[in-house]
Order: sequence, then structure tokens, then C-alpha cells
Amino acid sequence: MPEVSRCPVSSCCGGAGAGQGGAVGQAGCFSPQYKSGSSVECFVQRIPTSESPPTLIRTNKFTAGFQSIVDAYGVASYQEVNPAPYAIITFPFIFAIMFGDVGHGLLMFLFALWMVLCENSPSLRQSSNEIWLTFFEGRYLILLMGAFSIYTGFIYNECFSKATVIFPSAWSVAAMANHSSWRWDSQSPCEPCLVPACTDTPSMRWDPCLATNHLNFLNSFKMKMSVVLGIVHMGFGVMLGVFNHMHFQQWHRLVLELLPEMVFLLALFGYLVFLIFYKWVKFSAANSLEAPSILIHFIDMFLFTSNAANLPLYQGQVAPCRDGGQLCPPSSLPKLGNFQTGSLGGAGVVGTGSHPCPKVEFQNKFYVGAGYKLCPFAFVPDTWE
Repeated sequence: MPEVSRCPVSSCCGGAGAGQGGAVGQAGCFSPQYKSGSSVECFVQRIPTSESPPTLIRTNKFTAGFQSIVDAYGVASYQEVNPAPYAIITFPFIFAIMFGDVGHGLLMFLFALWMVLCENSPSLRQSSNEIWLTFFEGRYLILLMGAFSIYTGFIYNECFSKATVIFPSAWSVAAMANHSSWRWDSQSPCEPCLVPACTDTPSMRWDPCLATNHLNFLNSFKMKMSVVLGIVHMGFGVMLGVFNHMHFQQWHRLVLELLPEMVFLLALFGYLVFLIFYKWVKFSAANSLEAPSILIHFIDMFLFTSNAANLPLYQGQVAPCRDGGQLCPPSSLPKLGNFQTGSLGGAGVVGTGSHPCPKVEFQNKFYVGAGYKLCPFAFVPDTWE
């Protein structure tokens, strides 16, 4: 057999301007020379093609689980921004906002910690149970979700789905207790502070004495916090699209895509976040019964109507319009210069409701995910060696 007939032939991915692609391609093409035992030197012949190169994302045992979540949405295109590093923090934290519980979070954390400490055990790594392998490969993800759930559980004052008084109340009722005939109900599960200032207790948590109906209070507050964090998350995704547009020199997308997205997001949902914080600051326990509904205001904004029973949050929020010389029913449309946010339409509201998962809403603002993974060439080892 001629010597040249034993020269292996293969295709490689890599080239100029591809970062490490050229080095990877050279190493991949010259390594078969040593494994095949051929004395003929290998050579590289560059073939021009319009096909997009495959994507190589280096992971370790910690980041592999998060990268798998991103790959379930779609493999990153070549040289596209990879959302996996941001998902390491945002995914378990947003999960913990929903799952905040000290007891359940502790069980999840201990289970994941056991898998992490015993990760080199052959019985765990070589199990034939597919469901178990799914848990084992995501052990670091479960570990962070448990840790964040413990943290938010302390904030929510909840343990095993039961509202508890982990920290004493910081609500001072000294003025009522000392200057009136008011007395605290001894049957209440919490006990307020009877001194003018309570500075020895944590402040970043739910106070057990803030509301008579614990469930209604928490559901309302968590819903508003979810809206705020979700909009911030989506805004961060929109800004990440700037790096993709600049890297691929798609300058027209900065004006035709990024700018309209930011206008829609800030004019609609940014205004909603403003209403949430403004309502928290303006109304207190003394006048909380007079607080209008933000949801009704937001619905009226899209319907170009008003609700007489729902008072405006601030002066000038409800403005009358004229039609044929007559006054129309006022619409709760916030004026932004010469524009009104209601004219932007309701597509953003429908789009948010159709994808309840924050990860999807975050990624589709900048992530195409139309690539394919790099499958390196490798020789199959012979059984006789």
C-alpha cells in the first residue's frame, strides 16, 4: 500500500478572524498525523464557504447545567452573546422569589450539597436512571436555588409554607400604647415593638404585624415585585442586544429595532413601575383605603377611558380631551411631551402574557439561538490496542 494512501483526510472549522478558531483548526488537522503513524505531513487547504461556523462554548462542572438550560432554548450562533453567565444568578434568584421558604429551601440546599460533595462517586455518576442523572447534572443549579430560597424565605418570614415570626416585629406602637387606651391583642401571632424606635431587628423582611390578612398582603406585594424585577430583567436583555448589533456591524438594527423596543418597554411597563413605586411612597397605613387600583389605571390607559370610582394617583394623570368641541370622558393617559403612552398600543402586554417564563422573555430580546454545536473530529479507538 503506498504511503500516501494512508494519509487521513478530514475537514476542519476555523480561519482568520475567528479568535481561537484558527488555532483549533490547525491543531485538529495536524493531530491525525501523529495518531495514524503516517510519515506524510498533513496540510490545510482553506475552502471558502458561506456556512456559519459551529459554536464552541467551554464549560465546567459548575456552568454545564446553566448552559444546558440556555441550549434548550437554542444553541448560540457563532460569536453571539451567550446568556448563560447571566443565567447563573438570574435563574436561581427569580426562582427563589417564587419559592421563598426557609424550610423547603434548606431541604433543597442540603440535597444538592450532598450531590456536590459526593460527585466523584461512581455509583452516582454511572447510574442508569435518566431522572436521577438529570438531577445530578444540575446539582449546582439546585444548590444555588436552595441557597437563594433560604435567603428569600427569611425575608418572607415563611418556613414550610407557614407564616412564622422568625424575627420579632419592628413596628413601633409606642405612641398608641402610651397616649391612648389602646391595648394589643394577646392572641395575635406577632407582638409589636412598644418602644419609640426599634433598631435591633432586621428591616429588609416582611413584618408579621403589617397586615391583618397575611396572604392577601403578600400576594399583592409579590405580584408587584415580580413585575418590577421582570421589567428590569427584560430591559437588561434589550441592552445586551447592543453588543450583538455592534459586533456584527448591524447599525440599522440599533435604530429600527433597539430604539423602538426601549420606547415600548419604558413608555408602557416603565410607566407601570413608576406607578408601583409612587403608590408605595404616597400612601401609608393612614390613607391606604383611598389608594386607587394600578391595574384599573393600566387597563383604562389602553381602552382610552376612565373610571370615576378609581381616583388618579397624582394631579394631572387624568386629562380631558376634546372631540368636536365637546369634552370627552377623561382618559388616564400619562403625557410624555407631545405623546401619550396609550398610542403605542397593547402589543407589549399581550407579548408578556404569552410567555410567563422570565428566562424566555429575557433571552428573546437579544438571543437568536440559531447555531449548532461544534463536534470535534476524533478517531475511534481500536479494541485490540
